[in-house]
Amino acid sequence: MTTKYDQSRFRAEPFDVQSAEVLTELMELSGATGQEECGGTFAATLEEWHSADTSLVHGLIFSLDQAPVGCVLLKHPPASPDWVQQGDISIHGLKIDYRFQGLGLGGLAFAATLTAAKVRWPQAHRATLAVDAENAAALNLYKRHGMQEIGPPVQGRIGYEYRLGCTLK
Repeated sequence: MTTKYDQSRFRAEPFDVQSAEVLTELMELSGATGQEECGGTFAATLEEWHSADTSLVHGLIFSLDQAPVGCVLLKHPPASPDWVQQGDISIHGLKIDYRFQGLGLGGLAFAATLTAAKVRWPQAHRATLAVDAENAAALNLYKRHGMQEIGPPVQGRIGYEYRLGCTLK
């Protein structure tokens, strides 16, 4: 039986307020088979944040009962990809550890990501992301949370991807 988790057991907090122990635990998490090829590893996400200009890149860790289960990066231009418009932010590598997938945490994580984007960059107009065209679960999740396609699928780093966006105001 699958357990759905509610918001009371789930937290989203910035990377920069985490202890070294929690960040090490985050680096040890793993995505499902094939997901790390598209969205990168947990360790790579943390390394990218460490090397970034933190005024332009914001990392969030997702925890369940105070244990890390996922993470995401938010970027503001010029740290975002070229296709992201000025005034928008981009969402990168939202991931939940494979042992916690299918339990409703992705939806909680995505909603928390949009809230964090509004708080971090209140002047931002829209949140955007790119998702592999074959990733039906992610596409459905993002669309349930108000994301809409920004044009047709385009050739991405690995294959075709959709670019999605939603208003932050």
